[in-house]
Parts: sequence; structure tokens; C-alpha cells
Amino acid sequence: MTTTEHTQYSLWIEGHATAHQAATELAAQLKDVQFQQEMLAERERTLRNQLSEVVASHGEPISAMGLRFELTAPTVVVSYSRSDIERLVLQLMDDGYAPIAQQLHGLAKKSERAGGLRVTKEKAK
Repeated sequence: MTTTEHTQYSLWIEGHATAHQAATELAAQLKDVQFQQEMLAERERTLRNQLSEVVASHGEPISAMGLRFELTAPTVVVSYSRSDIERLVLQLMDDGYAPIAQQLHGLAKKSERAGGLRVTKEKAK
């Protein structure tokens, strides 16, 4: 689109198009951009998966095109449910001092985060 072409938005600014006309054209452009972003995101996922395979088979980080590729290890995050802990405190108050360690251990909730491909800029030598 050249600068001499009138868009519905520019016509709306000048008072020669309705808000609906401008919004319709802008919405179509937005949908197109979102589609392109989705396609690029899918392409990025594919490339990252392929790079992960290459780095994994190589067994150590690889530098290419000014970037460093390395695999990160999966992590485990432990968290506790506030409501479960509050219930435990109330129960301990009613029952006396029950074996706290066993109950707290049962409340721990673990969530795992998969390892992934880390991409960083290569440091200048």
C-alpha cells in the first residue's frame, strides 16, 4: 500500500468513512497479522524442537550464528495449599501435636517444568 492510497481509517479521520467501515478494514488487517504471528510461532516451535534434538544428540551446547544453544534440565517446584495448611493447623489445635512431618509431607504439591532449549547471544571474544 502506498502513501497515496486512502485507507478506510484515513478516510474516517477525514470524515469520509464511517467508524464501521474503518473498524472492518482494521479488523481484517489485525486478523491477518494475528494469523501471520500464529504461523511464525508454529515455525519457531518446530525450529526449537529440531534444535533441541540436534543439541541433545551433540551432548553439549552449540554456538551458531552468534547464538548459543543449550538444553536446560527439568525442574520440580514444590508448593503448599494455603487452605490445606490452615486445615492442618486447626486439626493440630483440636488433636494436639500429631506427627506434623507426615502431614506436611502429604500437603506438598509438586509440579514439574520440562527442560527446554535455552537460546542466548554468544558472548564476544
